[in-house]
Amino acid sequence: MILILWEDILTRCSYIKKKSGYGLIKFFPVIICVLLIQQGYCSQCPSPDCLSGYYPSAIPNPSTQSGLCGRFCHSTWICDPCQILNSAAADEIDRLLDDVPADSALCGSVRTYRISLAVVNRMDSGGQTSDAKNFANYLRKTGWNFETGSCGNNVVIFLSRYDRQVYTSAGKAAFKVLNEECIDGIFKEAKEDYFSADDFEGGLKFMVQEYKKALKEGECSYDSNKWIIWAVPLITVTIAVVL
Repeated sequence: MILILWEDILTRCSYIKKKSGYGLIKFFPVIICVLLIQQGYCSQCPSPDCLSGYYPSAIPNPSTQSGLCGRFCHSTWICDPCQILNSAAADEIDRLLDDVPADSALCGSVRTYRISLAVVNRMDSGGQTSDAKNFANYLRKTGWNFETGSCGNNVVIFLSRYDRQVYTSAGKAAFKVLNEECIDGIFKEAKEDYFSADDFEGGLKFMVQEYKKALKEGECSYDSNKWIIWAVPLITVTIAVVL
């Protein structure tokens, strides 16, 4: 098959040279690309479509639509269609998300968690905590549903940039470690060190690192009570588990 394809490339290049008078080098890369696509050896990566606002059902699935999620068709657990996160930081966070081990078996032979991220510029359904809750819970339970069987080993972190909302939805198994106090404590440190300065990459990376550490150890050392709640928070965090 490769030999036939190569002969086809040479034939077409010779034909173009006769008709145009240009050398082969000018057209060679274009012809190779076109023929490879026609033969199914490579495919085009769809570009993300950044909307002015999002409903939960409008968020693409990163496991099957990474191009639409702004991740250049790389394997990813992040959907950021408006590419709010810079590419290098998103790649680094993805490497953290690739393997999230548990301290022991969760459900039967399941020994891993799955953390995924959704990042949008704004919610179309409103900018309140309840709207962020709907987003995160919908993605975790229905839209993406990356849990293993019915183990509840999945976690979704949702961030809406201009609504100033961050919401974490944890499944049943994950919530045993990432309870409200744990998530709230981690978020408050992330807000103080990163989100308050609009460092979304740093804040999300910190949250993922701390979630991953707690899940691996089977316990969380954060206490939300040691963090002072600001009178006018720049970003609101809420925590939910849907059993």
